[in-house]
Amino acid sequence: MEDRDDLGRSLGLAGVVSLVGVVACTVAVVVLVLADHPHRAVIVVSAALFSLAGLRAVLPGRPWYASRHRWLDVAFYAGLGALVWFFSPWTATMGLP
Repeated sequence: MEDRDDLGRSLGLAGVVSLVGVVACTVAVVVLVLADHPHRAVIVVSAALFSLAGLRAVLPGRPWYASRHRWLDVAFYAGLGALVWFFSPWTATMGLP
């Protein structure tokens, strides 16, 4: 069976690579949190968001994680990544004694 997005379109090589990257970042975050490295986990989330912004800026078409407006997607992912990165010292210490 061929990999498809939610609209039934083929993901293609770039879509599969980006999907594998997101899954790898998710696994890395879980491992880092379980290994008691919350700040590194938050930085991985931020790096994943910056990567998605970069991929959205250069990939042709509309990948599986995108809306219809390319530059709004880039601004959203990059802005969210910057906010997560900025607040990482505080978010990584939440819940610690």
